[in-house]
Amino acid sequence: MTKGSHKPAPGSFGELIALADVNIARFDLFDTKENPLAWMLGWMDTESSLNQYAICYEPKYRWLYPPDNKPKQGTTEWYAQKTSWGILQIMGAVARERGFDAKYLSELCDLGINLKLASGYLSELRGRSDGSWNGGLAAYNGGLRRNRKPPFRRQEYVDKVERRSKKYKRL
Repeated sequence: MTKGSHKPAPGSFGELIALADVNIARFDLFDTKENPLAWMLGWMDTESSLNQYAICYEPKYRWLYPPDNKPKQGTTEWYAQKTSWGILQIMGAVARERGFDAKYLSELCDLGINLKLASGYLSELRGRSDGSWNGGLAAYNGGLRRNRKPPFRRQEYVDKVERRSKKYKRL
């Protein structure tokens, strides 16, 4: 807690839990699972080991935004769109496609921004796959292709999220 406040300190585990709860409610995340918060934390743990400043350049990522006016190869924006950012490792290009218009994609490391964008995207992918959270998670990690219905191409990723969620089931 910050001094004189009822809000958790920025960057604390308490803030992470509070923001996770907000986005679970906002997007009905993991509503069919026994413990949605445990699943949310397992997803974050799988993506970044709960590191809000995690970044990973993905050189083979090819979907840049906007498709009809892609950033020029070799520019900062080009590299940043091919990078996954923050606690839920959302791709820069996906964030741009979803309306994130900050000058610098590094702002995706902000917990509130990252959780809102990634949670909304996961919720959308759930609807575009087989309607299950497993399908949504598989598509989040590996794209919709071959992740629309079981058997998922990225089933091992879904299994990893489930295993890691078990660490948090007592919260």
